[in-house]
Amino acid sequence: MNRTPGPRLDAQTIDRAAGVLLGAAVGDALGVPYEFKATLREDQRPGMIGGGLGPYEPGEYSDDTQMQVCVAQVAATGADLRGPEALDAIAAGFQ
Repeated sequence: MNRTPGPRLDAQTIDRAAGVLLGAAVGDALGVPYEFKATLREDQRPGMIGGGLGPYEPGEYSDDTQMQVCVAQVAATGADLRGPEALDAIAAGFQ
């Protein structure tokens, strides 16, 4: 896999990246039961209720987060994400 040499990430950048991944997973877990449904009314509040398009338990993230993790794992290697080897590695993670 082609890796782009570059500066190593400092602790603050790594912490921010981890926060992005965690925040996206939490948002996915909260939103999965509401995906492709009508917008909640103003008096309604979302909750960790489970369901959605799969047999998700309350608080469980969906395949959206699983795909994000595959991309993040390949990105963490320093690979050029535009290259065929990186794209193959991402696709392999989806299976």
